[in-house]
Amino acid sequence: MKIGDRKDFVPSAFSELTRDGEKKRFRVPIQIRGRIISINWTHRNFTVEGVVNGHIIRETYKFRP
Repeated sequence: MKIGDRKDFVPSAFSELTRDGEKKRFRVPIQIRGRIISINWTHRNFTVEGVVNGHIIRETYKFRP
């Protein structure tokens, strides 16, 4: 993992939406293709940035062991 790598992610704002726009638990949530913009090795997390409808969305995730 390094800065600039592509990463598909599901922002927390879209975690309950589906491709149809309905709220259903067992559907695949909407994914966004973004890029890693920062990595914090000390706290073991990274930040991903993506664009949705002309707006920039940033989300921070923990590394998985």
